[in-house]
Amino acid sequence: MRLLRSVSLLALVSGALSASAQVTSVGEFSGSRSEGFEGFPNYDDVPNSFVQEPVSIMGGFATLTSAHADLLVYETGTDATFGLGLGDADVHSGSKGIGFNSYADTGTIAFSSGVARFGGYFNATYNGPIAFTFFGQDGVQLGSTLVGVPPSGTSLGFIGFESTQAIYSVSITGDFLVADDLQASPFASPAVPGPMAALPFALMALKRRKRA
Repeated sequence: MRLLRSVSLLALVSGALSASAQVTSVGEFSGSRSEGFEGFPNYDDVPNSFVQEPVSIMGGFATLTSAHADLLVYETGTDATFGLGLGDADVHSGSKGIGFNSYADTGTIAFSSGVARFGGYFNATYNGPIAFTFFGQDGVQLGSTLVGVPPSGTSLGFIGFESTQAIYSVSITGDFLVADDLQASPFASPAVPGPMAALPFALMALKRRKRA
């Protein structure tokens, strides 16, 4: 089954939304947590085509859900392709990617612990824009931006971000989104001084006592 898509305007304010100072764009990186969807069956091999949500990804480090419950795993070189209007979607590596089978759908990735970096390879129907919104541990919005996908036809382009505060979830909105090779780097917790950290101070105090 080949999925064909027609063009629509994204149901969002047009033009880029400026991200807060906490979240900025970053180039390609390989995170310690990743998901390429190669271990999932394509939509021709599962009942009703759709992936059961929430989807555990990145080895259980995160979950993926969609507002319209319409996630499909597509596979290049098979009948289970995913149309982007300009042709069938490619993947970044392997042969599989994840597709959101509706207009103006929002996917949410929730992490089990905070991350400092998030990214992946994305596209949308007719290379339409994609909105990213980032949330902290208490659901506080850290930043939001509307990214224009490069006019790359059916290939997927890297979009990545880093934050000075831990990101606990990311919402991604667009028309018939596709994604592959998602990446995340956990946020490093501030070092907590242990017993050895106090040793120099204890030695200094001991020397003072001896002098006295």
